[in-house]
Amino acid sequence: MKKKRSKRSDKFGLPPGSPVHVGEVPCRPVNIQVMDYDANTCTEWHGRAEAAADMPSRKAAVRWIHLDGAHNAELVQRLGRQQGLRDLTIEDLLNSEQRPKMDECSDSIFLVLKYPVLAADGVRVELELLNLILGPNTVFSLAIGEHAPLTPLRDRIREGRGRVRQRGADYLAYCLLDLVVDSFFHLVERLEDEIDQLQETVLQGKSSGFAVRMQQLRVAVQQLLRVARPMHDLLAALHRKDSPLMQPATQPYLADVLDHLSSIVDSGEHFRATLDAMMEIHLATMSNNMNQVIKLLTTFTAVFMPLSFLAGVYGMNFRHMPGLENPVGVYIILAVMLLLGLGMLFFFRRHKWL
Repeated sequence: MKKKRSKRSDKFGLPPGSPVHVGEVPCRPVNIQVMDYDANTCTEWHGRAEAAADMPSRKAAVRWIHLDGAHNAELVQRLGRQQGLRDLTIEDLLNSEQRPKMDECSDSIFLVLKYPVLAADGVRVELELLNLILGPNTVFSLAIGEHAPLTPLRDRIREGRGRVRQRGADYLAYCLLDLVVDSFFHLVERLEDEIDQLQETVLQGKSSGFAVRMQQLRVAVQQLLRVARPMHDLLAALHRKDSPLMQPATQPYLADVLDHLSSIVDSGEHFRATLDAMMEIHLATMSNNMNQVIKLLTTFTAVFMPLSFLAGVYGMNFRHMPGLENPVGVYIILAVMLLLGLGMLFFFRRHKWL
């Protein structure tokens, strides 16, 4: 069934900062999840969009507000204004077709993060989006899609594992960045396995289904690079950013995430070069097979040309022909034709034409 979709053109004529959702409209309801934590305590609150007014006040040093779904423009606008966001930032939060980018305000950093996931058919690659706003002691995240990889981080906060409970909101933002970047590796490993299998198929000379699978892998690699490159630029800019919201102790962790993303970009470039090389090998193999067929047919033609000439000469209706009256003349002609054909085959073989 085709999903409902709101378009950019729906905003035509509206003033800048108008809260209008752009992108696919999911069927699931909008959920709100709030976590307040510090080194000693951790409290949670869950609710639907209708219960947003019942959101409790902050109970610990760091607050993480996560909104699962961005198609409710009224809710996003209300929560955004509670966090002191500009109208243009709220407008960007509602646009699921944004490219990865970073905007900095006086008291917040707005990040648009994108990551690839495999579709349900295991072939297509879909791009999903996670908006992230880092404020003073607060992180506001908004997931657009169904595969936001946030469960491991929530478990770590609940159980007090790792450093996240001892650090501030900037470290929580780093953890979210790290989860998004790590989700790339699922696709990278899958593509690596698929490309290795396709490479074995090409080297074995099997061409059944090659063109279709090659096109699918090329599109997947293109999607990977399409999102990995701007994500790399975003993280590089964030790592260089001198902001009071990002503590110096968090910068080495951002450098580590940036290094991971650099390796992902390198893998994507390697995949693309490998696929191009495989296509050249495949085309060269097909051309070589065709040349072998043409060479074989040419050999048959060359062998049978003089035989056809002899058959044509003795097939003419002349009364006087050499050996025409001889009882064994036909056998002599057949022997000559056989020797001539064998001689030509020997000649071709000696010159390594066969």
